Amino acid sequence: PALHARKYGFDVKTGIQPVTQLSDGPSALIASRAVPASFRESLELWKANPGKYVYFGAGIGSIGHIWFVKLLQQRGLNLLFVPVRGGTEGLQLLFDGSAHYAYVPIVSMIGQMREGKVRTLFVTGPTRSAEFPDVPTHREVGLTDDYEINAWVGLFAPPGMRADLLKRIHLTFTNAVQRPEMEARYKNLFMLQLTSA
Repeated sequence: PALHARKYGFDVKTGIQPVTQLSDGPSALIASRAVPASFRESLELWKANPGKYVYFGAGIGSIGHIWFVKLLQQRGLNLLFVPVRGGTEGLQLLFDGSAHYAYVPIVSMIGQMREGKVRTLFVTGPTRSAEFPDVPTHREVGLTDDYEINAWVGLFAPPGMRADLLKRIHLTFTNAVQRPEMEARYKNLFMLQLTSA
């Protein structure tokens, strides 16, 4: 809302109330196959070539945009930002060499990561992923936990909804995500199931 106030017809601080958080998912720094395979090497490239390398994100204020702005400001680096409408457009930029990097929710690029179509420089989380055991965590590449910006999904309701109705909706979704088929779906999408109040 701070960046896109005109898009909202309500105040997110007062115009909605939380029902439950449904999922949380780790993120990753991915890169074109044409650039080095490590985060440390990439940092060296960025320092030696200000303004040469490009990262994309799903619009201004997206997770990928905020993450890079934080890193670049704190380390005095200069990369070019290209806002895209979605992952498909961003991938095309990686594949044709127009962009080189992106910080993304793993769920949005899991297929390309599994197939090795992009380099995965690190993943967020306290430990390495069982699926990507050779990929370091953000901590292992020297980043603190305030660089762990992940994507989550939650359910919200209008303000003033009756407490008993909120509870019923919460329980409905809690029961749904605990079903075995949903558990398998979450795991395949690299998402952590959450059903908090």
